[in-house]
Amino acid sequence: GRVEIGPGTYTDVAGQINANQDGQTIVGTGGPGTVIIKTAAPLLVTNNDVTLDGITFSPGAAGTLVSVVGDRATITNSNFTAGASTTYLVNVTATGDNVTVSNSTFDTTHAAIGQEGIEVNVAKATLTDNTYNVGAGDEGICLYGNTAISGSTLTGSSGTGVHVTAGISATIDDSSFMTLNTAVNNVNG
Repeated sequence: GRVEIGPGTYTDVAGQINANQDGQTIVGTGGPGTVIIKTAAPLLVTNNDVTLDGITFSPGAAGTLVSVVGDRATITNSNFTAGASTTYLVNVTATGDNVTVSNSTFDTTHAAIGQEGIEVNVAKATLTDNTYNVGAGDEGICLYGNTAISGSTLTGSSGTGVHVTAGISATIDDSSFMTLNTAVNNVNG
């Protein structure tokens, strides 16, 4: 089914906004940045073929803002901003496969160190036309799963744009890396 969220700031909505039905679409209505979710726990995408569209996720107390477990999830036209306790803005875990993230912004420029814009963890993902603002000691994208990145911009005063772990394949096309400490850290050599 389709869930529409009207403009406003929603705080501590864990368990109230769920992505737990196959084929579910959760869409923010109104203009960009008008639907803001601050949550004490991650929004869980537990089922398959779920779409999140037009939502701004900002820091609540959550270590992760969105956790994708289901296959073939799509996240588009959304914004993610880290807070002091944020570890991952988006974490694609275990079974999450063929996940697509597009036209979204990830900002880890908060004072905390060691944050990640998106972590693809044991999954396949396509990341297209995204912007990553990377803070000091942070990573814009951390790959533990085979991933295609295109049309993206990764910037920051320091930090790493893309971290590719051992045995993982990453394809990066038509993307720009500016003012980062390390553009791509590829441990495969």
